[in-house]
This record gives sequence, structure tokens and C-alpha cells, in this order.
Amino acid sequence: MAMDDTDVEQVTLALLDAANDKDSEVQDQSLIVLGNKKKSNQEPSFNIDFKQEVNLPSTQTLMIRLMVNAAFPFNCRGHGAPSLSVLQILSVNIHPNTEKVWEKEIPPLLSQLEESTAESLDEGWDDQILKLLSKTLASVHDDKWVCQLAAEATRYLSTYNNALEEKSFLYRCIGVTLQHCFNKEVVALNAPPEKILNRIDQDILRSISKHFNTKDLFMRLKPSGFHQVRTNGFHENSSTPPGDDHLLQPHTSGPSTHESENFDLLKVCVNSVFSLPPETHTPEKTKEEEILDPKQRKVLYRDTLASLQELLKSVLARDHTPEGLQSVFKHIESWLSSGQDHERERAIASTAHILAFYLDNLNVKSMVSFHNLGALLGRLSPRCSDPLPAVRTAAVDCIYTLLCIQLRYEGFSLDYKDDAVEGLMSLKQQLDNPDHSVLYKTCSDLTKVMTKRLPQQQLTTLVFMLFEGLVDSQTNCCRASSVILNTLLKNRGAGLQDLVPEVLEVLHVRLQNITDEQVRVAVGQTVLILASQHLQTVINTLVNQPLPYDSWTSEMWMALGADPIIASQIIEMVMEKLAITAPYVDKKESMMRGGTTKVATSQPLAMTYGLKELLLNGQTQEPAVGVFPQLFSCLTVRLGASVGVAAPKDNTHKHTTSIHVAGVAADALRILLARAQLDEVMKRLEEENAWDVMKEQSTHVQGVTLLARAMAKHAGPRLPAIVECLCPSLNNIYECQRITVTAFFSELLNHHVVTELMLIDVLMNNMMERISDPCSTVRMLAVRGLGNIADGSPEKVNKYAKELLAAMSSGMEEKDDPGKLITLEAMSGLSKVLLHLDKKNVHLLVVYIFMKIKPFLESDNDEIRCASILLMGNLSKFGSGEQVFKDQIHNVLVSLLLHLVDPNLQVVKACKFAMRVFAPVVGSEQITAMFQNHLHDDKSLHYGEFINDLTKYLIQDFPCMLNFYHISVVQFFKSNWPEIRAAAAMFIGFLLGNLQQEHRCHINMGTITKGLVMLLQDPDPLVRVKAAEAMGHFQ
Repeated sequence: MAMDDTDVEQVTLALLDAANDKDSEVQDQSLIVLGNKKKSNQEPSFNIDFKQEVNLPSTQTLMIRLMVNAAFPFNCRGHGAPSLSVLQILSVNIHPNTEKVWEKEIPPLLSQLEESTAESLDEGWDDQILKLLSKTLASVHDDKWVCQLAAEATRYLSTYNNALEEKSFLYRCIGVTLQHCFNKEVVALNAPPEKILNRIDQDILRSISKHFNTKDLFMRLKPSGFHQVRTNGFHENSSTPPGDDHLLQPHTSGPSTHESENFDLLKVCVNSVFSLPPETHTPEKTKEEEILDPKQRKVLYRDTLASLQELLKSVLARDHTPEGLQSVFKHIESWLSSGQDHERERAIASTAHILAFYLDNLNVKSMVSFHNLGALLGRLSPRCSDPLPAVRTAAVDCIYTLLCIQLRYEGFSLDYKDDAVEGLMSLKQQLDNPDHSVLYKTCSDLTKVMTKRLPQQQLTTLVFMLFEGLVDSQTNCCRASSVILNTLLKNRGAGLQDLVPEVLEVLHVRLQNITDEQVRVAVGQTVLILASQHLQTVINTLVNQPLPYDSWTSEMWMALGADPIIASQIIEMVMEKLAITAPYVDKKESMMRGGTTKVATSQPLAMTYGLKELLLNGQTQEPAVGVFPQLFSCLTVRLGASVGVAAPKDNTHKHTTSIHVAGVAADALRILLARAQLDEVMKRLEEENAWDVMKEQSTHVQGVTLLARAMAKHAGPRLPAIVECLCPSLNNIYECQRITVTAFFSELLNHHVVTELMLIDVLMNNMMERISDPCSTVRMLAVRGLGNIADGSPEKVNKYAKELLAAMSSGMEEKDDPGKLITLEAMSGLSKVLLHLDKKNVHLLVVYIFMKIKPFLESDNDEIRCASILLMGNLSKFGSGEQVFKDQIHNVLVSLLLHLVDPNLQVVKACKFAMRVFAPVVGSEQITAMFQNHLHDDKSLHYGEFINDLTKYLIQDFPCMLNFYHISVVQFFKSNWPEIRAAAAMFIGFLLGNLQQEHRCHINMGTITKGLVMLLQDPDPLVRVKAAEAMGHFQ
């Protein structure tokens, strides 16, 4: 019976769907019978062209699906055997080369299934199916067909998402298929070099390493494979050696390897040998292998390392140049700083061998530069302090060989001996001493020899290599690197000026990873050495670091303080820079808003910050104290220029704005006081929280006052030099600086020490000059200072009487005086001065000053009212009873009497004081007695009774002044204070109540009535009550 196209399609689809069909067993048997019949009859329709049949899967898909079915033979009612049978029947249709293999391999598998059940089936059944697949692919011998099979199987993975065991097996099938795929493009696509090398390191070399413990002589001889790598991998073509040689020998069936392949090959060889366990390591015994005898293992390790060294030398022989040496050494250098002792020892030994080989075979025909000498010395010299004596000794050998090579490149003959270089051999004996100090001394001596032979152009390379040594895995080597580096810079650092910024930047990075304190200190010494040679460049570089300085930049600044000479130079540089550079600039806040903001200039801020860090080094005490007056003055002025100033914005470093500009200067000044050992000054300032007060704009003057007070009390002998240094700043263009200095001088005048130190004249003259300063705050502080002389040096008051009175009088007339602060200081200061002035110096000015004071009696400012009343009382002591003076007393008498009920208690006390003092001048014994008996601070006053009695004496003793009195009282009906308005109503009521008929002609009743009627409508109830009571006294 012929099989048409439809039959073919149905048969094939049935094969693929059999696993999911309930009648799969019947279908499979039918397919087997049908297939065998057509195959045995050799019917033409038996040959299926899968490419022509549109609805049929590919032969690869069909085969792989049947293989998966066969791997799980008892699933889906036992589809394993039928699948294998169908596979055997369709062999020629799938691929002609499979027929013989399957005729041989499938029947035994079918027999095994017939004798097994799901429970008794061999656990290795799926491996047998994989072996069948492998043999099938080998027989196919068609790389294109195999690659297509891998691709089809990969695409088919998703169909098994609900059958994970089958999917897992399909993955294994794909793996087997790829092993038989030799298509270069496919392999290159799926196996990039970086993945291949990783697999070699992790898998292949792990297989190699176990052979170092076997007793199998053949396997022990495998180090000779490095020789074969040498001869085959880097030279002519060769065929792949038989047996296990493929583990150690590269595949060389193609052309000789390229440079990149040589690199990878060398890397694998070096890494595989250096990473072997130490000789003393005893591996665990396995069933298959026996453990090598330690002596045998030692010989094997030695031979293996020797073979590797021969390999390296053979590579070097192909390119006997500095470049060739570097290309070999770069595979070794990372191992020199390994954390494993045995790895470092192997690396340094191999380095010694290749360097010796290089020297022995060196033939310099022309003047050529050994350009990588610095790089090699930088890698090897730190090992001279390695914890392992063998490494230390080998390192010196390496350095000796390198310098001999350098001599040859410089043109010296083979038999030339350089005394310094030959002296290195004697240093090897010192390296046997484990004492660290001896080792570091030896490293220093070794460096001196290296520097003599090292060309200047290679100095940079050596320096930067040594920077890497600062973070070596071995602490000893980190320290040795720092010793070598510092010795090198001391001898040759003068020629590195252009590289100083880069050097400091690298040191800054290295500091972040250095944990050993001794190395950190040594790095600080490195910065100090550079500063001793290139101070301006070092400072410029550090100043340009982002603000606020991080801890590593701060360490660098602090390190500069270790040398008193350098510290002195830096302090001078900072003081000079702060003196000539603008401390801030005014910038507009925004386009929308008016006004400006003071923004600190970067360089002065950075230098102040750096100075603060520098002074933290205790060794700066001597240089700081040596210029204490200048530095104290500089920082005080800098502080004044920093108050209320914003930090500059930096788009790169946003955190810059977190700096408190004035806080930086305050901290520097505080540290300076500590360095000068002014402990008492520090104590007082801390107790009064002066530093916080000093750096805020609203309280800065108060803070500077506290500073000056502490200095005057506890650091008097230092003041003359400080005053001398501060005086020029009084003429600065920046008013903030003039304010700070004037505040300081003002407080000094409050202490007698300035007279003892003969500073009084200088300070007084400066204060007199500041009286005309454009800045009102400076003028106010100058007036305060002049007044302070009364407390500090009262015996000098009369000497400056004329100047003091003129200045105070001028102060009370100040028109450009926001808040009347100058006026207040003038009146307060004059009150103090008057206590010590002779009468002759004041007598002629009493009335004039009285007239100046009177307008301030009704000031809204409590302090000004109080000060003016106190001044009036003090001034009245100089009155001699002249009529003109009495008139002035009576002019203010009503005001003082009414302010006895002032809402401010200090004003009340001032009124009592003033009236007690000028009572004798009033001209009435009864009034004088009343004032002196009733107006005491510690006694309460019954104001109604007091005014009632007082008005009787005023009517009795001064009838002619009644008109003046009552007009004066009526004026207070409009006072701003309800207490005063109520008192005025009470005063006028008692005056009218006690007034006899004959004196009524002096009173303007219309004015009084009108005023009282107005008070009856006052918003304050007390005022209305008092006004009503006053009207009750009308007769």
C-alpha cells in the first residue's frame, strides 16, 4: 500500500503527539508495524523529505523529541521503547549516517527496557541515552547539521516549561551537542575569551593541580609540559600530544599564537603555578589517588617552578628589550604583593631569575634608555622589608641586578663595578635582622644607592609606584614603601615641582585606604618633605581642595605643623594673604529681590581653615607663640570680617555651604590661645560661651568684649604688642573689621591694666579718632570706650576731661544714630565720667549739658530715659546754687515727679536717685526733706499722699511758678504711657485741691478743664478714674 503525502504528515505528527495521547501505545505500535513494513519492502514512500513537507518538523526536532521521550521510558504509559523503535526505523530519514549506529546501539537498550520496570530501571539510564546521542553526533560528522540540532533544541526548551525533569535533560542534550560542534563562528559567538580564560583558571587548572599529589610518574612529569608550551605554543606548529597532555599544552593545530594569545597563555601558566598550595600543605586523600611523599612533592614543586621560569626566559629571549622584560614582568608583579607568603616567594624568585637572565644575555649596541627601571624598582624595593627573609634577600638581589642592567645601558663595560651598587650585597646581611628599625634603616640606605643611578625622567614613575606600595598587603612593606619614598624625595624631590599637585592628589587618595598609623604618619612626613622643597606649590594645592576639608586633607595640613620652620613660613604666608585679600564680596541675592549678601572669598577662607588644622599639631606651639601678637590680631580681624558672611557656593561640591565662615576663624583663634597656654583666658571664655557669641552677627560685639575682658584680666603682658598690631586695622576699609578692633579696645579701657602697661594714651587717642568714623557702630563703641576710662583708670579722667566732655556732648547730638545707641552710650559714659571729674572742669558746662539731656526724658526707649535721668542726677552735683541752675532743675521737676510711676522700674529708681541728689538745689527745705526721706530704692512710695503733700509745699514755696507747673503737668495729659497720664491727672487734682483763692489767678482753668474732659474719654480706666477724681477738686 502506497503512503501519500498526507500519510507522511499524519505519521510524523502522531510521533510528536504520542506523549500526550491516551492511546499513545496503540499509535506507537501501529507506527512501528507500518514503518517496518515499508522499510522491509523498500517502498519509495518510506523516504520522507522533511524539507518539502510544510507541516512537518525538522529532522533535528524529531530526533531530539524522541531522545527526550526515551530518557523517561515509563512516562505516559511507557513511550520510551516505542520512541527508540521509531527512532531506529526512521534512521535513514533523520540522517543517513545514523543507521549503523542505531542498529547497533538501540536494540540492547530495548532489551534492557523489556527486563525493567519503573522501579528497577538503572539510575544511569539517562546517561546511556546521552551516550547514544554523543555516538550519533560523532557518526553524523556534519558540523552544520549538529549546529542546527543545537539551535532547534534550544528553541524547543520552552515546550517543556511544565515538565522540569524533561527540560533539565534537554539542557544536557544541548550540552552534549555543543561538544560536537566545531564551527568556529558558533564557538566564537558563545565562548568569548574572558569567559574561556575564567573556565581555564577555575576548571581545567583545578584538574591539573590535583596531579601534583599523585604517585603516577607520568603525571608528575607533566611540568615538562611548560617546555612543550615553550616550544610549541610560541614557535612552530605541532599536533596535540596524546593522553592528558592537553591539560598543560595549548592546542596548536592552527598558526602560531598572536601577541594577545601569548599574553593570555603566560597569564594562565603563571597564575596556575603561583597559586598552587604551599609545599607544606597536605591535601585530603581520595579513593583514586595516593598522597605524594613530602620529599617527592618538594621535588615536583621545584621542577614545576623551574619549568615556569624556563618558559618565562624563553619568552623573554624572543624580545630581549626593556619592553620585552616588562611584558613578562607584568604577569608576575601582582603576585609580589600577595597576602600568601608562598606566592610572594615564588614571584620574587621568578623575578630574580628573569632579571639575571636578562643581564647575562644583555648586549647593548647603542645608547638605549632602560625606561622601565623606575617601575621595576618601585615594585621590588618594598619587598626588602617583607616578613619572609627569603623574599627580602631575593628583593635585594633583584635591585642589584636592575642597577647592573642600568649601568650597562649607561655604557659601562661588563667588568665595571660601581662601589655604591656593589655595596648592596653587604646590605643583605642586615636584612636577616628581624628588628623593624634595622630593616627600615637598610631600606633607607638602599634607596640612597637607587637614587644615584635612577635617571631624573624615571623619578616620577618610581614615586607613583611607591604610592601603590603604601597599601601593600604586608604592613612591613607599606612602612618600607614610606621610608623609601621619603628618602627618595629628600634626595631628589627638588625636581618634582610640576608634579607636586598630582603627587598630593594621589597621597590624598592613598590616605583613605591606609589603616596603619605609622604609615599615616609617614605620609604626613612625605607632605612635609615636599613642603620643604616646594612650599608655595604645596600650599596652593591644599588651599584648592574642596571645603570643608575632609579628614585626609586636614591630616596633610596638620602634618605641615611638625616642622617649626615650615610652620612659621606658612603662618607668615597666611597672615600676609589675609591682610591683602578681600575677605568677602557683595553679591545680589536675586534678580527679583533687592539687597546684597556678603559671600566669603574662597582663598582667605581656605587659608584660615588650613591654619586652623595646622595649629592642631602640638609642635606648632613654638612658631605660633613666636608671632602670637601678630597672629592673634590677624585672626581677630579675620573673625570680624567673617561675621554674617556666607560661604561661597561650589556647583561641584554642594556641601561647601555648610561651612560657618566666622566659626572657622573663631576655631583658629581658640586653638591659638591653647597653643599659647592661656588657660585662664580659655576657661573664662568657655564659661561665658564666648565663642558661640563671638561668631554670630547679632552678638559679635558682645563676644569680642568678652575676649578683650579675658585677655585684660589674664594675659595683660601680651596686650602692648597686640594693641600695636591691631591699631592699623582701625583704618581698614571694611567697617566690620573696624567694629571688631574698636570693640576690643573699648573693653580694654575698662581695665586698669592698660594704664599699668602705659597703653592708655594710645587707646584714648584711637577712640577719639573713631568718634568721627563713618560707621555709627564704630562711633558708638568709641564713645563706650571713652566712658570706660572712668571704670578702668578713674585717675586719668581729669587728664582727658576736655576731650571726654566734648566727645560725650557730641554723642548726645548725634543725628545719624539709628536706635539712639550713640546717645545712650554718651549719656551712660558721661554719668560715669562725672563721678571722677573735678568741679572746675564741668562747672561751665552744667547748664549746657542739662539742656541737651531734657529732650531724652520722654524718650520711648527705656534705657535712654533711664540714662538721661541718671546723668541729670550726676550732673546736679556740680551745681552751685546759681539761679540759672535752679531754673533747670525746676524745668524738669514735673517730668521726674510723674516718672516716679514709670512702667519701667529702672527709670523709677533713676528718678528717685536724681531727685535725692538735686534736692538741696531746689530751694525748699520741706521739699528737700521729702525727697531725701521718701525717695529710696528700698522703700515703697504712696504716690497719692506724696504728691498731695508735695503740691502744698510747691504752692507755699514757689507760688510764682504755679503757672509753669500746671502748664507742664497738662502737657503730660498726652503722654504715651497711661500711668503717666493718670499721674498727671492726680497731680493737677491735688494742686487744685490745695490751691488757695489768692493763687487761682496763676491757673488757667479752661486749659485744665479741657484736658481733664479729654482724659475722661481715655481708653485706660485708671486714667478716667483719676481724671474724675481731679475734677472733684474743683470748687
